[in-house]
Amino acid sequence: MKVLIVDGYFPHPDSKGQLTGDLVKIFGELFTNRGDEVKYSNTRAFNKTEEENKIIWCDILIIQFPVYWYQVPSGLKRYFDDVLSEGVAYKSVLNYGTGPLLSGKQYLISTTWAAPDSIYEQGQFLDGFTLDDILLPLDLTMKYCGLTKIAGGPIGFYDVFDNTDENQYKLKIKRVIDKIDL
Repeated sequence: MKVLIVDGYFPHPDSKGQLTGDLVKIFGELFTNRGDEVKYSNTRAFNKTEEENKIIWCDILIIQFPVYWYQVPSGLKRYFDDVLSEGVAYKSVLNYGTGPLLSGKQYLISTTWAAPDSIYEQGQFLDGFTLDDILLPLDLTMKYCGLTKIAGGPIGFYDVFDNTDENQYKLKIKRVIDKIDL
C-alpha cells in the first residue's frame, strides 16, 4: 500500500516537536517493514501542489500531531486548508457532503498529549468525553473528503512530558498497523 505520513507538529513554546518526529519515524519504519511504500509530509514547510499529489497518491493517510488546546496545531490546520482543496479532495455539489474525491482511502489520527489519559474519566477535566469526541471535527473533515477511519484509531499518547516510553508507543502503533489489510 502507499502510505503518506504527515508530521503535524508546529512550533509552540511548550513543545519542541522531537516526540512527533520520533513517532513519524516509527510509523515509517513499521509500514516499510510491512512492504508498504512510504512518503512523508511536514506541515511547517510544504509545496501545495506536491502535497495535493501525495494525497491523491496515497492509500493510507497517517496524521501525527501534538494536541494544542484540544485542537490541531495551526500549521496542520493550514495544511488541510491548502491541500484538501476543491477539485483534489472534494467537489462542490448541491447535496452538501456528497462530493468526496478521496473515497477508498483510509486515515489514522495519532496524537500526543501533555495531559494524562485519566482526563477522560468521570469527574476529571474532560468528564467522560473521549478522544473521538475531541477529534470529531477532524473526523468529519476526512469523511467530507471520502476517507474512512482505520480500525483502532485514533491513537493517543498521554503524559508525554513526564512518562515518554517510545517502546510502548511502538507496540501500540504496531497493534493498529497489523490490523490493516495489505
